[in-house]
Amino acid sequence: IISGNNIIGAKQCGIDIEPSMLNKHIVEGALVTGNTIDCQSLGGRGIDAGGEACSFTDNIIKNPVSAGIFLPEHDSKSNNISGNSIIRSGKYGIWVPIKNYGSHLITNNIVNIAGRSGIYIQKGWNIVTNNIVKDAGTILGNLQDIQTATSANPCVITLNNHGLSVGDRVRLSGFSHADWKAKLNGVVSAISIVNDNQFSLTSIDTSGLPAFSGRGRIESVKGGSQNIGIQIVDQKKNIEALSRSNPMILTWTNHPFSEFVDEDPDDVRKFYVQFTGIKQADWVNLNYGYREVEIIDSTSLSVVGLNSSGFAAAYDAEVDPGKVNVDYAGHNMFGPNSLENTLGKMFTAINLGSSGYNDVYPQQYIGDYTYTIRNYLDTDYIRGTGKTTIMISNRTLKPEETGGIFTNRPDEEYVVSSDTTTTLPIALAPLEFTFISKNSN
Repeated sequence: IISGNNIIGAKQCGIDIEPSMLNKHIVEGALVTGNTIDCQSLGGRGIDAGGEACSFTDNIIKNPVSAGIFLPEHDSKSNNISGNSIIRSGKYGIWVPIKNYGSHLITNNIVNIAGRSGIYIQKGWNIVTNNIVKDAGTILGNLQDIQTATSANPCVITLNNHGLSVGDRVRLSGFSHADWKAKLNGVVSAISIVNDNQFSLTSIDTSGLPAFSGRGRIESVKGGSQNIGIQIVDQKKNIEALSRSNPMILTWTNHPFSEFVDEDPDDVRKFYVQFTGIKQADWVNLNYGYREVEIIDSTSLSVVGLNSSGFAAAYDAEVDPGKVNVDYAGHNMFGPNSLENTLGKMFTAINLGSSGYNDVYPQQYIGDYTYTIRNYLDTDYIRGTGKTTIMISNRTLKPEETGGIFTNRPDEEYVVSSDTTTTLPIALAPLEFTFISKNSN
């Protein structure tokens, strides 16, 4: 039982429940609850939630660089991740990585700002329900005290060496004067650069306010690299090259195991890939099943125990564009979650990837999105009733709109059978929608 600790400054992780890296032991039934961890953006993660049937509940994790809660590889399975608050993660709020047994309960957590995804799933069979993800895909700068502000249209802020760029936005807070506080606190505004020490707040009119006095603060709002609330990783890619050698070498530029290239060699991990869609003689026998690989570098993987040196012909990636994917990430149940986009950087609420067999209940979406649910397959079960069933939207919904059309999905590639690949649209008519309010489901 690890409870009630206050941990400040975590370079690798604040609390580490180690899984069975060398297959010699496993932690079972640990309870990690009621801890406060401030990683202070020094690096790493808040909690490494390894083990089996462990509970990680009611913890507060601030400022992790990679993830608030990370469920490590190998023997991490069937853990309870509930009631945690993760604030301002550099990449992910909760991360279920590639080589993981999955089958975790992830419920009633709050992820408030993550640079990439709020909940990031690379291994399936999880229950993800009643979580709140706010402003994934957003990176906030440090809070800075302004020197002064003008009573003008638009308002001009003076902040020496502000470091802002064209296209940035700012979030305003901490204004102490009553009139300025009522007008600006909590506002997110686009900006125009005046000079290195000044910028204007686009469309913010403060001409009716008294002269600025007291205090005011700003922090920059930038978009992250993925901008997704809940994400199942879509790792399926065209095969770049396969070698005729012993062992066979797979070329995959920036493959998903790249982050483990420089890890401690004593930290034993196993990684697997799956090949599909290959038609060329000899090579066709690689299809389906999972094959263990070892990392050579960020672009090359050797396939353990596979000798392709005797294959009759070299693999031709242009003529035979087979696919390679990582270990299976589907079969998740997404109960009702709340996806809130208040800073306008979370472009996709849920990305189901290409693994399939996910059961998605109606979610609550707050704010504007380019996509609500993206990349779902015909094996995913999207629950809903009538015209509120959630579909892909190819444009952002605005609060002043009164109606329109959802397109079901763009044309994408589907494997129709084991030996046929084609491109076709889902045969469904577009669904009408009626806009009720900005906060409606």
